[in-house]
Amino acid sequence: MKGFFLSGLSGNPAYLAFFLFQMVFMDTAATIPTGAMAERLKFSGFVVMSLWVSMIIYPIFGNWVRGGGWLSGLGRTLGLGHGAVDFAGSSAVHMVGGMVGLAGALVLGLFADGSYGEGWNGVSGAVRGLFYGDGGQLLAQSIDVLVNVTFVFGLSYLFFKVLDRVMGLHSKEADEINGLDVPEMGTPGYADDELVEQPGALPRSKAPEFGTLPVTGK
Repeated sequence: MKGFFLSGLSGNPAYLAFFLFQMVFMDTAATIPTGAMAERLKFSGFVVMSLWVSMIIYPIFGNWVRGGGWLSGLGRTLGLGHGAVDFAGSSAVHMVGGMVGLAGALVLGLFADGSYGEGWNGVSGAVRGLFYGDGGQLLAQSIDVLVNVTFVFGLSYLFFKVLDRVMGLHSKEADEINGLDVPEMGTPGYADDELVEQPGALPRSKAPEFGTLPVTGK
């Protein structure tokens, strides 16, 4: 049980940093469900739900995907690509939070039934959904989604195109394969990695010591 509750790891900064990294993602997974149950979930229920996610759900599923578990090993065991790859947390963080939120929303009641929202947005009466006599509410929410997709995606796509033209966004392909920690941050992110350096990439052996990078303006 080495490492359980950080036992025996207090003198290893790398493990402590990784613990902090995972703790922040765990917090995100536990926060996402609050949106699905907003204004209906008691604070005490939120506290217990957070403990459930942080102590059971996220550690187990996160280990399956990111800790060398069976999902990450599907490439070795069943020949399925590289196994489950989830660097940014699309499954281990965001989908975990979404599934927890969906489960909680189903238990609380998924649809607006007219029991809350009196006078919301200046409209008299409580909020009712499609299954409770107000098809207009579904249409309003659908317009909300459509405007979100059009406005946020449209402007953001334009923003990234302009930014790409002005300063460039894409890193070198060789650096992407070799890892962006050295060329972008100036220091290796994983001390024990065994990497095959790609032609044209900044060699990791030339990375400056941590804390020796020049600071602009000094």
